[in-house]
Formats: sequence, C-alpha cells, structure tokens
Amino acid sequence: MKKLITKNLLLPTTHYTLQTKRGFTLIETIIYVVIFSMLIMAIVSFLGTLQISRNHNQLKLEVNDQGSRISRIITSTIHSATAINSPTASQSATILSLEMASSTLNPTVFSLGGAGTLYITEGSQDAVPLTNNKVLISNLVFANYSQPVTSGVIRFSFNMGNMATTSSDSYSNNFYGSAGIRK
Repeated sequence: MKKLITKNLLLPTTHYTLQTKRGFTLIETIIYVVIFSMLIMAIVSFLGTLQISRNHNQLKLEVNDQGSRISRIITSTIHSATAINSPTASQSATILSLEMASSTLNPTVFSLGGAGTLYITEGSQDAVPLTNNKVLISNLVFANYSQPVTSGVIRFSFNMGNMATTSSDSYSNNFYGSAGIRK
C-alpha cells in the first residue's frame, strides 16, 4: 500500500478585527444629561430647603435666647431690690422703677425704647440696651401685685420678635414672669 503522505497545507487566514465603540450615541448622551440635570436640581433644591430651615431655626433661637436672658435679668433685679417705685400697688405700666440697696443703682429702671429695644438704667448711669438689633420687644407690661402684707411682687410680660424681612421669616414669642422682692 502506498502510504499517503499529507503535507501540512497552510490555508490562508483572514484577520477580522472587531470594531469597538468610541463614545456614546446621541440618544445615550441626551439620557445621561437629563438624568444628571435632574440629580443636580434635586440636590440644589434640598440644599435650598436646608438653608431656609437653618435660617428660620437661627431666628427662633435668637428670639428665645434673648427673651429668656431678659426674663432672668428682670427677675434677678427685682429679687435684689428693696422697694418698687413704679408701678404702684395694683397698677400696671410699661416702665419698672426699683429702689436698690446701693445708692449708686437708685433707681434702677427698665424701659422700652422707640425702636423696640429694652433698656436698663441704673442710677445716674446711661441707659444700656438689653436687646440687640436682631429682635424687637412689644407689649411690655409690668404689673404690681403687691399687697400690704407682701414685700412686693411684680408680674411682667412682653412679646419678642425678630427683625424679619419677609413674613415667612417672622417669628415671635410671648414671655411671662413674676418675681418678689427678697428681704
């Protein structure tokens, strides 16, 4: 038998290269831009709301802090007084005048200025504002509830609000307190 010898025949090969995409189609680009824009708008809206909330909370904190501080100052001063000059017993007034133990502090007067600022005047010293320009006080009333058997009781109330530029930023709070002269 004849042996068949086969030769390795080299077949011609054709090299095919895959074409890869180099970029996005127009539709894909538009979709990505729309999604990205919506995401940015949501973030900006959230940050805007967060800033408005922060500002409103700062306004509330300012009003409440100053109102509480003024209430403590008035209460402490009444406790330190020796007598009530004005308002007289069973009367109300917008000014509180107290007689103090120290002659340099006589009289100590709490009064409301024209711009809604509360002032304290001790003796012959100049009036000192107790509030800053971020808030204003209204409806300040001092009522003398003293009886012949009591040493002197004052009830006070006032409304404090912020100096808001818009109605949505406005905030006010009513403060009440009472104190008696300690002998």
